[in-house]
Amino acid sequence: MEIDEDSIDFWDVETLKCGPEGLSNSSRCLFHLFCATYSHLLLVLDDIEFYEKQVPFTLEQQRKIASMLNTLVYNALSHSISQQSKTFMDAAIRCLHLLYERDCRHQFCPPSLWLSPARKNRPPIAVAARTHGVLSTHLKADDSLAVPSTHSVITTTPHVFPFKERVQMFREFISMDKVSRRMAGQVVGHGSQAVEIVIRRGHIVEDGFQQLNSLGSRLKSSIHVSFVSECGLPEAGLDYGGLSKEFLTDLAKAAFSPDYGLFSQTSASDRLLIPNTAARFLENGVQMIEFLGRIVGKALYEGILLDYSFSHVFVQKLLGRYSFLDELSTLDPELYRNLMYVKHYDDDVKELFLDFTVTEEAFGKRQIIELKPGGKDVCVTNENKLQYIHAMADYKLNRQVLYLSNAFYRGLTDLISPSWLKLFNASEFNQLLSGGNYDIDVDDLQNNTRYTGGYTQGSRTIKLFWQVLAGFEPNERCLLLKFVTSCSRAPLLGFKHLQPTFTIHKVAGDMPLWAAIGGQDLERLPSASTCYNTLKLPSYKRSSTLRAKLLYAIKSNAGFELS
Repeated sequence: MEIDEDSIDFWDVETLKCGPEGLSNSSRCLFHLFCATYSHLLLVLDDIEFYEKQVPFTLEQQRKIASMLNTLVYNALSHSISQQSKTFMDAAIRCLHLLYERDCRHQFCPPSLWLSPARKNRPPIAVAARTHGVLSTHLKADDSLAVPSTHSVITTTPHVFPFKERVQMFREFISMDKVSRRMAGQVVGHGSQAVEIVIRRGHIVEDGFQQLNSLGSRLKSSIHVSFVSECGLPEAGLDYGGLSKEFLTDLAKAAFSPDYGLFSQTSASDRLLIPNTAARFLENGVQMIEFLGRIVGKALYEGILLDYSFSHVFVQKLLGRYSFLDELSTLDPELYRNLMYVKHYDDDVKELFLDFTVTEEAFGKRQIIELKPGGKDVCVTNENKLQYIHAMADYKLNRQVLYLSNAFYRGLTDLISPSWLKLFNASEFNQLLSGGNYDIDVDDLQNNTRYTGGYTQGSRTIKLFWQVLAGFEPNERCLLLKFVTSCSRAPLLGFKHLQPTFTIHKVAGDMPLWAAIGGQDLERLPSASTCYNTLKLPSYKRSSTLRAKLLYAIKSNAGFELS
C-alpha cells in the first residue's frame, strides 16, 4: 500500500512526543479519565452509531483521538513509563487498541496515521527482531511496559511498522529460531533428524494425522514424504522439499473443505473458514483441528503459501483478542441485523417474546443454551436489551467457537510463537498465510525464474511466454500462478522468497516432420508440477498458440493429466 509521506507528519502530534511525562498533572488526569470512559463506550457503540450517526464524535474527531493516542503511547513506550503513569498508560493503550481494531475491520483512518510516530526513528528490521527476541526470553509480561525499548513498541504497537517490515521481522524471527535449533543440535535441513512419513493418496489427512500429530514442536524438522498411489504402489521420486510442499497443500485442501466436516464457510460470497461447531462431536474432531493448527504453523514456518483465508472472528481468537458486537456482521449477517433491530426497537421489546437463550442444532438434535444462569426464565425488556444483545454476540463470537479455536491455537503455537503472531491484525494474518495482492508483478516473477530442460532466458518460447503473461488479465495471471504453485497469490516479500523457485521446464512435443515444415505449431498442452513450482512448457512457435494453450490449461484446472 502506498503511503502519503506528506501526511505522516500531520498525524504526529507534537505536544505528545514526550509521552505522559510531558503532560501536566491536570492534563494527565483528564486524559486518563477520557481513555477509561471512552474504552467502555467503544465496547457498546455499534457501526451505525460510529460510522453513520457519528456519535459521540464525528469521524474526523475520531481520527484526531486515534492520532493523539497513537503518538502518546508510542513515545511513552520509546522512553520510559513511571509507576505513577502506569495505570494511565494501561487505559490509553486499551483505548488505542479498540480504535485500531475497529479501523482494521472498517477503515476510518488513513494508513499514514498509524505509521506516523515511528517514521523517523524506527530501528532496522534485524535489530528490532533481535532486541525483541532477547527481551521476550528474559522479561516477564508485567515488566515489558517499564522497559523503554523496541521490544515494548513491537509488543504493544506493532502497527507503527509498515506491514512489509513486520513480515520481514516475522521471517527474521523464524531464521533466528532455526539457528538456535541448529546450535542445540536439532538439524533443520535434510539429514538424520528428518521425519520420514508414508502417505496414501486416498487417505492423506488420516495418514498425516496418525504419523505427525504427536510430534508437537518437532514438526519444525524437515519432513521426507513417500507417497503410495491409489493402486497401493509406492510412487517413484525423491523428496527434496517439493513433495513435502505437495503433502501440506493437498492435506490442507482436503481437511479445510467444508465437506470434511472440520471447518465451515462464513458465507457463499466471502468463503472464509471457521471451525465447524459440530466438529467436537466427530471422532478425534478436536484433536484433528489441533493438528490442522500445526499444519498451518508448519506452512508459515517454511514459507509455504496456502490458498485459504480464515474468518476475522476466528483469527482474533488466534491473536488472543476478544471479539465485540459489530464483528458479528462478518460471521452471521442475519443475526447481526436482528440484534440491531432489537437494539433500535422503539416500542416495548417484550412484544418480541425473547429470552436469554440461544438454540443450537447438530446432527438433527436441538439444544437450548442459556446466555446467563436461569436465562430461559428471563424475558428481554427495554431495560436489559443491551445486556441481551451483547450476551448473544459474546456467545456467537467468543464462547461458541472458543473451545475449537483454543485447540487450533495449541497446534499453531507449537511452531509459531504467540508473540510473532501478534505482529499482525486479522486481515494481515490471512495475507501472511496466503500471499499478497490479487495480481502478480510480472517483472519480479521474471527476475526470479529459473529455466531447465534446454530453455534459457533468451529462448524464443520464453520471450513469447513473458509477452503473453504481461497481456493476461490480473485474474488470469493469478490462475497461472495457482496452476503452477497451487496458490493464486505471490509471496508477500516477492518471488525471491518462493520455495521452491518458480521454474519453466522445456518438454518435448511430438510433431511429424511434414507438419513442422508446414509451419504448424505444437498441440501438446502445458502442464505443471506444483510440488516443485514448475511449469512444463512445450516449445511453441507462435504467441497465439502459447496464449490459447496456456489459458485452456489453467482455466480447465488441468495439470499433469492433460499433458
